[in-house]
Amino acid sequence: MRCRTASQLMSLQMDGMLDPRQAAELERHLQACPRCRATWASWQRLNAVMAQKAWAEPSAGIPARVLARLPESRRAAVVPAATPVWVRAGAVVLATMAVLLIVLAGTVAFLGWGPQPAEWAFLIQGGRGLIAAAWESLSQVAEALGVVAEACWRALRWPWLPLLGSAAVLAAVLIWFGWQWGKRPIRRG
Repeated sequence: MRCRTASQLMSLQMDGMLDPRQAAELERHLQACPRCRATWASWQRLNAVMAQKAWAEPSAGIPARVLARLPESRRAAVVPAATPVWVRAGAVVLATMAVLLIVLAGTVAFLGWGPQPAEWAFLIQGGRGLIAAAWESLSQVAEALGVVAEACWRALRWPWLPLLGSAAVLAAVLIWFGWQWGKRPIRRG
């Protein structure tokens, strides 16, 4: 075992999160490595000292008083701007959609629902009209979802609700299209 690994295991051992096998490995390393043994002893001493000390709670006004004493130019560096809720919700929706698309693509590939090599010519010929129709349908769905999202926002003032609802509807539409794609008859030309 390397000392770096032993250091990570020591940290886990201090938190009581090592399984017996890892604890035995750490013990063997500590017996063989004087440097890690000294580090482990100092960590245990520090842990014992920290456990004995009573921690005082600061008064409620200290952060405000400290900020008030700082010059205005330094306050922005101390108090970071909060990320708006809609940005965090949007990131969650994007991550969820990416995962759903990956799962859907993997399912289609795994089940063999995708086009076979002989079907590509047929798909390319009919693809232009299909893409135009799909784009029109998706733009109408997006427009409708925008209206619903705006109504939810105005009524509830909860930006995450319409975003999550839109993500759920989009996921359902994608799953339905994948299901329909798998059911389609294969035309041989």
